[in-house]
Amino acid sequence: MAMFVERLQEDLRQSGKTRADYARGWDLARNTLNNWLSGVSPARRFHEKINARFPGAFEASGETITDTTPARRLESKNGVFVKNRISLASRSITELVLIFEWLVFKASPEERNRFRDELGEEWEWFMNLARSLVNEKSLQVMKDEGRLNIEKRGGL
Repeated sequence: MAMFVERLQEDLRQSGKTRADYARGWDLARNTLNNWLSGVSPARRFHEKINARFPGAFEASGETITDTTPARRLESKNGVFVKNRISLASRSITELVLIFEWLVFKASPEERNRFRDELGEEWEWFMNLARSLVNEKSLQVMKDEGRLNIEKRGGL
């Protein structure tokens, strides 16, 4: 993952573009690019795109895209990674609120359906996670029904 971040940073510098323009060139949200630059592991749906742009960025160092999953980042002795993860989560929740406000109050039914369809399995996984946060019983129901199977999804 470190090699990917270095190559991404270098490519961004060499492009001379702003982060927003660079992200648009990849057909990414700027926040996705920012997350990658800060060391957040890319979601599976981006793996093909990354490998096409940076062939061997992970294999050259023996790393894989999933080497810096949240569980690994939480293993820090001094708690720095935990604080960074909480900070990232806080910013992400703020952005999610804006997305949900748009979906609920402004988007047309067609826009909502398109949004869900384009996210596909990621949307379903996100909604299952969100539902499981309601209370412990919801979490247990999700686990019992197999809707929260982290091993099936590739683990943390």
